[in-house]
Amino acid sequence: MPGRIDVNASRGRIFYSLITLGLALVGFLGSTRQSGELPIGQIQGREDASPFLDHQVGFRGIVTGIREDQNAAGIRYYTFFVQSVDGASDGDPLTSDGIAVFTGRSRPRTRIGDLVEVWGVVTEFYGLTEIDDNGLYYQVDSNHNPLPVPVELDPPEGFSDSGGYYEPLEGMRVEAPYAVTVGPTHSACGFSVVREDLDSHRIMKHSQEDSRGDVIKVLYFSDVNCDNLPALATGDRIDGIVGPLTYHFDQYKVVIQASAELHISNYDHPPSPRPHDLLPGQFSIASFNLENYFDAIDDTGGSAEPKPSLLEIEIKQIKLAHTIANTLACPTIIGVQEVEKYELLSELALRLTENCGFTYEVSYLDTADARGTDLALLSNPRRIVIRDVDQYQTCSQIETEIHDSAVSCADGQEPLFARQPLIVDLEVDRLPLTVIVNHFKSKRGGEAETEPWRITQSQELHRLIRQLLADQSDRALVILGDYNDFDRSPVRKALNESDILVDTLSSIPEDERYSYIFDGESQLTDWVLMSPKLSEKIVDSRIAHVNADYPYQLKMATVPELIAYRSSDHDIPIVTLDLEPKEEPQAGATTQDLEEASRAEIGSLSTTPQPVPPDMKSAADGEENLGLSDEEAVNKNGETIESARNSAEDSIQKVAFVDELERLSKIGLILLAIASFCVLVVLVIFVFKGRD
Repeated sequence: MPGRIDVNASRGRIFYSLITLGLALVGFLGSTRQSGELPIGQIQGREDASPFLDHQVGFRGIVTGIREDQNAAGIRYYTFFVQSVDGASDGDPLTSDGIAVFTGRSRPRTRIGDLVEVWGVVTEFYGLTEIDDNGLYYQVDSNHNPLPVPVELDPPEGFSDSGGYYEPLEGMRVEAPYAVTVGPTHSACGFSVVREDLDSHRIMKHSQEDSRGDVIKVLYFSDVNCDNLPALATGDRIDGIVGPLTYHFDQYKVVIQASAELHISNYDHPPSPRPHDLLPGQFSIASFNLENYFDAIDDTGGSAEPKPSLLEIEIKQIKLAHTIANTLACPTIIGVQEVEKYELLSELALRLTENCGFTYEVSYLDTADARGTDLALLSNPRRIVIRDVDQYQTCSQIETEIHDSAVSCADGQEPLFARQPLIVDLEVDRLPLTVIVNHFKSKRGGEAETEPWRITQSQELHRLIRQLLADQSDRALVILGDYNDFDRSPVRKALNESDILVDTLSSIPEDERYSYIFDGESQLTDWVLMSPKLSEKIVDSRIAHVNADYPYQLKMATVPELIAYRSSDHDIPIVTLDLEPKEEPQAGATTQDLEEASRAEIGSLSTTPQPVPPDMKSAADGEENLGLSDEEAVNKNGETIESARNSAEDSIQKVAFVDELERLSKIGLILLAIASFCVLVVLVIFVFKGRD
């Protein structure tokens, strides 16, 4: 007779055997991971790409920052940055001790200061070494650890040297403790600075060779919502910039984590002088890129077409009208770019009637631009008679993908101009004048890649100008617009080959000769050129600096102290000419006599200053200010800022609540796993009991 099985003893042995096996497996996996961990510096390596590319690696470090990024389709992606604990690096100054960990669409379950263990595959994302989200494993070992000491940035001036300087710091915690803003807060949630001890705080760029390596780019930790990012203008002093260094759109950038850590001292910008009132016989010409001047109708069905709200359109009209009437003193002629429809300009002209004393005549033609940005000319009908309005188009072998039914190109050629130059023949006080308004190909798609397109456009426009001057050598010509390139670029050289035109802005001091700021570099992309004979009549040239230096947040500000700023992202060149013949100097007249006569003839500049913006951190929101008195608007602005702060605090609390839910969910999953394990044990015991 077989012996009786001791069921209780069997149950105990099976249970403890399973527990022991599970603990042994966890210990084995843990020891395997720990033994295979590498210093982050070894993973980064000395080259641009990691020596462990496409290999799985493991490492430990402190979380130093988080980045939230949103693409054009509205999908959000997340990255957190990890750096070796102080004293645990590989000891090589040529390798970075920090690295980016990409978590895809999942918000990281980490906080700044967490000590984490990470396992994943090394990838290179457009030059950024990071750990991919596919197969990613990470866990938090402890919280509230001290952060690594940041490296103080002191990049070289030479652009070619900057890559070698920044690469060993990629992913690491860096700082620019004392800096000056050289590029205002932009809509992509960032700004640009230089060290405060730099000799000059205006970074000028006249050609591609002028690119600087010592301009430090800064990004907010989120580009989904940067409402709490300070509204910075160029010249503002800012202390406390610190965060991990990332590589974003071919540039190294500091990812700041909280704007509350920044200390800002706003620069007192000088007023932009108002052009002097025109004397008899004088007239003025301005070039104005109106920046996405669109209506609310979706005409293209594409994401590239701006679709402003009715409120945004109304505020745009208000600010443009103020700029033209008050800052520019109602120029006789305005060549405009980036406008979608005639109706917008027609309404703007009506708004200007009272302040200008006339209603601008609008000369406008649709272009072949797929996005819908067109060109136009506004003119004072009391002084100007429009004779003809036409466009210029030609074909080239450049693959432009432009569709223009007005031109038939040979095989292998395509239309050259998406925004065909607008040619307006007119008379100003009976003087025949031809104005050509231009907007060349943008640098979207790469500066080097698109430069041949702009050069070809310049060459063709140059050919047209030579033809016009050949027909009439003393013809009065004005060539103006946004050329999307520098004033000493090959594009400019091709347009003005053999110096057939005169640069009307060359007399402006160099540090004021700019109309656009990109990545902290001030550049002159808006040109006003003239035929030599006409340029002899110039009495004044200037650029109204009321847009490029100021933060994008001000585009919705309509309170009196801010309405003059940021109606566009381009500043506005304006040139004044005098058609009256000058009297010959009398014999024996002294230089002092001539200077006094010249001053009397030109007239003194208006002493009425433009309003100077107050602290940019208190920038008013246009939606809150419409229809309110000045006092009500100021009070309302305070409420808006306070509500924004409360909203930010609520958002932080919501994020904390979500994180707590995620933690509880994790605990629940662990408990569920334990319960499942127990059920398995009970089933095994039940089987043995059945056999008994």
